[in-house]
Parts: sequence; structure tokens; C-alpha cells
Amino acid sequence: MKKKMAVCITAYEPGGQSVVLEETTRRFAKYYDIDLYCVYSKKLKPHWINNLYHVKPWPNKLTPLSNYEFIESLKNYDIIHCHDSIGFMDCAIKSEVKTIVTAHGIYPWKYLPDLNRKMICLLSEIFYKYYYRKIKNIVAISQFVKDWLKDYANVDSVLIYNGFSPEKFHKLKKISVLKKFNKRDPKLIFAGQVSKRKGIDLIIKAISLLKEEYPEIILAIAGHDDSNEAKIFKEQVVSSNLEKNIIFLGNIKHENLINYYNWGDIFITASRVEGFGVPIIESVACGTPAVGYGGKGSAVKEIIEGLNYGEVFLDYNPLSLKEAILRCIHNKKKYKLNKDFFNRLNWDYSSKEYLKLFKRAN
Repeated sequence: MKKKMAVCITAYEPGGQSVVLEETTRRFAKYYDIDLYCVYSKKLKPHWINNLYHVKPWPNKLTPLSNYEFIESLKNYDIIHCHDSIGFMDCAIKSEVKTIVTAHGIYPWKYLPDLNRKMICLLSEIFYKYYYRKIKNIVAISQFVKDWLKDYANVDSVLIYNGFSPEKFHKLKKISVLKKFNKRDPKLIFAGQVSKRKGIDLIIKAISLLKEEYPEIILAIAGHDDSNEAKIFKEQVVSSNLEKNIIFLGNIKHENLINYYNWGDIFITASRVEGFGVPIIESVACGTPAVGYGGKGSAVKEIIEGLNYGEVFLDYNPLSLKEAILRCIHNKKKYKLNKDFFNRLNWDYSSKEYLKLFKRAN
């Protein structure tokens, strides 16, 4: 008989955390009956998860008041796996059920678009530190996050890298998307949240500089583009006279990204803060090198240099990004993938490490 697992995440929506949740639970389902709890969802539950429940662990974000009915329901499980949610972490601790927390890194308040969300995020930083110290079993998704947890909350964690699925992301012989742009050079692809945190504003400025040398350069941006932030970026594209060089694709289903990674010559990201960067390894698995910001607030340098398949830029300005893209264009055929590191960035490998932790956790 399978044991019961409760998986908790604040928002079950398209993005990196949902990819981590889906790829790990798909493999855990062989050993556990899994229920998913979230405050809100924008996706249908995967077929291997038994139930999806919407619940508020704290009725009020600013005044933590435990949902004791929910706490009692958690006592029916053998193990709880939380993805960085202080409300769910609080309830899990009070349930006294074995709990593992995957730390993705806290969303930086200064990049949030409105004052209300900034204030909530600032308060969350205080609570996170308290609850991280209460949790016995914490997984860090990168060495960067592991070091951050030690500096921020003085807690030790287990390093289990995020990964990719080789059956989903690999080189294709034939590319069936964006055919009308196939002759453009170079072809850049971005996939992720269309936000300031992801550096879309900086990428647009770098494309403007690159256009002087490569008039036919093309950048395809895949991700939700109907937010107020995205509208600002679209206006920036128009004001920079880049309508023929930058296209917004909107949200692309995760399983369809393989076509766009293969289409691109270079994957580009300029995240100001990043706990891991799943699209980086997905693109590299498709044979597309990556360019990203390698500053102190990001794991991107760790991932790209670990893979030895791309370039990082260290000064956060358009010229530095432009130069990194040019280096990538000129060095693309010289990259030799570090297979030892690459093989660790695999969901089968990561899930086995999680299962080992579940068995030995207190």
C-alpha cells in the first residue's frame, strides 16, 4: 500500500515552480498517493495527482492566523512536501507530520510592480527566516540557494539540483515553428516570465545595440505577455523601432518549448535574481547555448559555467549583455558540454535524491 503525500504550493500556475512540482511528483507517484494543495491555480491537475484542493493556510497574508481545520487534515498524510510557502510551512510544522521544504529563493521585493505587493514581500522575508529555522529538512535547488539559506537564515540544506526531462527536450532534425524567420541571423529565444525581474527591459536595450551590427537580428519572447509590465515592454519595443526584430509569442505550453529552443541560435536570459533557471538547461539539452547574467543574486553563472555551454555577463548593462551575446555567436561551435554536471541536472536523478531524503528525514 502506498504512503500518502501532501504537496503544497501557493500558486499552481505556469512557471518554473510548477515544472519542478510536476516533474518530481510524476516520479514520486510510483511510491506515494499524492494530493496537491494551493491557494489558487491556473492549471489543471496532472493525472498522476489524485486531488487538487484550494485552501488558505493563513486567512490573512498580513496577520498569520492558522487554519486549524487544514492542519487537522494534514495529519492524514505520511509526508508533506512544501514549495516555499510560509503559510503552508506554518501549518505543516503544527501538524507534526514529516515535512520537506524545497527552497527556490525568495522573490525580491524591489522588483515587484506595486507598493502593496512590495510590503507583503518585505514582511514575508521576516517570516521566511523564522520558518526556515523551524524546518528540519530543506532542499536547495542550487549551490547559490544553499549558500543564500546559510547566509540569510543560518540553516543547512541538502543540495538537489532542478533538472530537465531528456524525453521532452533534445535536438530536433526538423524545426516546425517560426519558419518565416529561419533566415534571420542571429535568432535569439527567451522563455519565462515577461517581467522586470527577468530583465526583459535590459534585453530589449541590448537588441537595439546589436541591431547596428545585425540588422536582421530576431528575438522571440515566450511567456505570458498580457500583464501591465508586458505592456510597458511592448511600448519599449515600439519606441526603440524594434517591431521587426522582437516578437512576443505569448504563453507557450511547456511541452512545446522544445521547438522554440531548437529554432533559436542562442537562449538568452537577464534575470536580476534567479534561484536556478530551468529554461537554461532545457535549451542546452536542445543544443542551444545560453547567455545569462552571472551576478551575485543569481544561480545562472553556476549553471551556465557548470555546463560549459554559453556565456555570462557580470555588469548589468546593455553593452555587457551585447558583448556576451557576441562572444556566444563567435564561440558557439567551440562549446563542449560538461556531461558530468549535465547528467546531474536530470529529473530522474533529482527525484531519486528526493526519495532518499524522504526515507531518512526526521
